[in-house]
Amino acid sequence: MDGTRCARLLLSVAFALALLAGTAHARPAGLRVGVADQNASTFAKPLYRRLGGRISRLMVPLNAAQDPYRRAWVERWLAAAKADGVEPLVAFSRFYGTPYKLPSVAQYRRAFRAFRQAFPQVTEFIPWNEENHQAQPTFSHPARAAAYYEVMRNNCPRCKIVAADVLDTHGAAAWLTKFLRALHGPRPRLWGLHNYIDANHHRLTGTERVLATVRGTIWLTETGGLVKTAALPYGEKRAAGAIRFLFGIVRRWPTRIGRVYVYNWRGVVNARLARKHPLYWDSGLTEPNGRPRPGYYALRYELKRMRLGCWSPNAAFSTAAWLAGCN
Repeated sequence: MDGTRCARLLLSVAFALALLAGTAHARPAGLRVGVADQNASTFAKPLYRRLGGRISRLMVPLNAAQDPYRRAWVERWLAAAKADGVEPLVAFSRFYGTPYKLPSVAQYRRAFRAFRQAFPQVTEFIPWNEENHQAQPTFSHPARAAAYYEVMRNNCPRCKIVAADVLDTHGAAAWLTKFLRALHGPRPRLWGLHNYIDANHHRLTGTERVLATVRGTIWLTETGGLVKTAALPYGEKRAAGAIRFLFGIVRRWPTRIGRVYVYNWRGVVNARLARKHPLYWDSGLTEPNGRPRPGYYALRYELKRMRLGCWSPNAAFSTAAWLAGCN
């Protein structure tokens, strides 16, 4: 390694350490942290309950209210969340294995109205999940994504709506710029970001670009430590390090980042299974058998140091019985 590259590496390491340690006990005002998970059974897990999170995100297909099986699944999830005093954020999406076709604005309006009629208790929404990802039909259609946001805004004026929800790729800022140009009416003040790349590569650039492109508050609507992906080998300690770095990012922008949804609860592989399934995605805080991974303890530590979750003496928790013994 030449001298210039070595100097740059040392500077990068020093900056990362400063980011993590410089504001170790700072807590952004109003910050809320939860675990995003698709399974209703997660809320009953004792280890989950010890975190004391009061928010969670559920991702549903657009036709969730129009399909009896999916509607029943959403009902179970919402009921479990309510029982534990957890506030739901619902994101619409294309699921893998479902058609790639981009819904028309009329189709989107009918589906959203059906969901609102079926689940009026839900008042926080994401019009489309990870809209700038190539696996989503909105990838090349930011103007259509803007129209979806406008449908939500017009049909639920009292709802809290994340205007656009993007992954922290290099092209996120350009996608958001096109989204903004297509909008009509007042500019949104709430945005969603999945900053997996920043958190897991210990960088700031993706989050920084998005913050520079939009005004208002950012919710990290899906983020966390990657235990295993097609590009990353199995690494529980690496994932825990990503969670620690993630909260360094949160503390760096205390007036802009309002919520963090760590994804997800239960992993799908262990070290042995990961060798048999090299393409699997796993960002679980626990192993498939429920055993907590280092990432779980990293999250619990970050909540404790910022006096969030179970450890906040002034938190206005619900009356759920399990919170009484939280310490």
